[in-house]
Amino acid sequence: MPANEVEICKRIKEFRMLIGLSRVMFARKAGIDSSQIANYEHGRSPLRFGDAHKIILAFDLNPRWLATGQKPVELILAWTKLHSWNEHHEALFSDIYQRFFKHSLEFEHGSMLGHLGTSGAEIPIQLRVNAEIALISRVQEWTASVRDARLPEFVSGLCQYADEFFDKEPMEHPNVAKRRRLEMDAIKARAAAGSKSNKKGKAARVAKGDKAKHEP
Repeated sequence: MPANEVEICKRIKEFRMLIGLSRVMFARKAGIDSSQIANYEHGRSPLRFGDAHKIILAFDLNPRWLATGQKPVELILAWTKLHSWNEHHEALFSDIYQRFFKHSLEFEHGSMLGHLGTSGAEIPIQLRVNAEIALISRVQEWTASVRDARLPEFVSGLCQYADEFFDKEPMEHPNVAKRRRLEMDAIKARAAAGSKSNKKGKAARVAKGDKAKHEP
């Protein structure tokens, strides 16, 4: 099995251990047979897209982390655009990720923002949301990692950089910023509602399955 497929499978076990679930419980929550989870974790089979989709939905797992190992581990926006992709169920997760989702998640590296910023085109609101969430994720990682004695200096340095940036590059008009803020908050609210709806649906399916098991 190719090295990248082995690493993807290792991350399944890494994530399962991180959230403290047994293989059986993890498989049950994802709606996948536990023997298949074992096949993935032991590197006997490459991860299929259909099973990856179930795991991502069940645990709000970041597909980018699963595919590449790049943090954050947690899903940032609701993963809702794949429900009609049943024809790809048996395809390799790595292939589908590379073909359809890699570039849409590159905001965490800033490469897409850099391209749009130099092209003169207006940056889409969705991309601003992605950039904001990615930045928050990075700041959370940084503030947890910096040593105690250097934390005040670190925070001061970030604020100073922002102040210097806006001294050179004036902010947008307050009305423009307010409109963007409302649009960005609306996008995040819809994403949160979609994620909540997915969780309720999963809980209902699990409850229905448990009830069926105990019926005579």
